[in-house]
Amino acid sequence: MIISFVFLILLSQSPVNAEDVKTMPSTCNELLPDISPYIELFDQTAQLWAIESPQKARKMFDLLALRTMYQEVSTDYNNPIDWLIKDSVCYCSIKNKGELFTSNSKDLKTCLDKDLNKFVENAEKEYIKLKMEKLKKDKILKLTNEQKIKIEKIKSQATQDMQRKTNAEFKKKANK
Repeated sequence: MIISFVFLILLSQSPVNAEDVKTMPSTCNELLPDISPYIELFDQTAQLWAIESPQKARKMFDLLALRTMYQEVSTDYNNPIDWLIKDSVCYCSIKNKGELFTSNSKDLKTCLDKDLNKFVENAEKEYIKLKMEKLKKDKILKLTNEQKIKIEKIKSQATQDMQRKTNAEFKKKANK
């Protein structure tokens, strides 16, 4: 009785209201579904799970943190971590005969729990891959002062050459 009362108090202090419980959309089979409902469902599941199992909720928040970090580094609209979250929720739905989960679904938590470490590991790989690609691009674009001076000199020479050439052509046509 006391444990139930304490649990109710903790649940009422949770940032998630009972009337705001997210429900999984039925768009798993669409080629380009809206990803945001899956992210919201995943985030709220983590919030609700924090009371029961802080370690598991932490792993989910790790995944969401990697998602945010990816967005901050990438200019690409397509975040592979979003798709990882969507695919994991849809996989759990298929595994449970097409159930459309709510964020407080025990079946969703059970299913996610089995592969949570793998999801975080895959998200870390995607983030590190992005950082490595960005580093390579930065190295390619990073020019020394000598290279910058040489480029400016070539640009200036090209401008002068084109001015001479077009002026000479103009004079020929004007004299006809």
